[in-house]
Amino acid sequence: MCPRRAGGAPGGAQSLADEGRWVDIDLLLGSLEPGDLVPEEHELHAIALALTRRDDPAAAAMERAHSGWLEVGDTRRAARSAWWLGMYLMDLGHRAPAMGWFQRGARIVEEAELDESSMMRMGDSGYLRAFDKGTGEKVWEHHMTPTPHGTPMTYLHEGRQVLVVAVGGSTQPAELVAFALPRASDSSTTAGRRPRETISPRRVPSTSR
Repeated sequence: MCPRRAGGAPGGAQSLADEGRWVDIDLLLGSLEPGDLVPEEHELHAIALALTRRDDPAAAAMERAHSGWLEVGDTRRAARSAWWLGMYLMDLGHRAPAMGWFQRGARIVEEAELDESSMMRMGDSGYLRAFDKGTGEKVWEHHMTPTPHGTPMTYLHEGRQVLVVAVGGSTQPAELVAFALPRASDSSTTAGRRPRETISPRRVPSTSR
């Protein structure tokens, strides 16, 4: 059994997550019985499965995380896992179940009187990260201020992948920020490291009201 840290995932799985080694996380947690995992382990496993496009197992793992957070009384993380499921299922084209998870997350927030604005963040750290969809390895990250909100968009421009994300909110200007990701042929880029070339984000004011 993996060594556990109080109130969190096993040290081994969390260390792998910090390094972006999601395939290894799947191998580690997939070898254990689901009933032996704590909610944070189910979350890590769900992300690992999603990054390698095993959609149904990923959704099932996050459902177990959601149930686990409810059982231990952590309504904030239960709501976040519900919204993760909603976004993931919506991305797969499963609109009806996705809306059900969105509504469940909203109901948890309302009943627990949580601050909904803090629940909509993509992460507590304010980092935006890109992963190789084939291996799950982290290929790029950027610490953002203000914290990104919403779902990133991506497209190709002149053979280079561009990542666009919305930032801002009620107390900060709303705008879209675009990043040109490192080229696959850039030998100076390795998983978890920034490329030697400094890539400045391009900011576009949002037209939304």
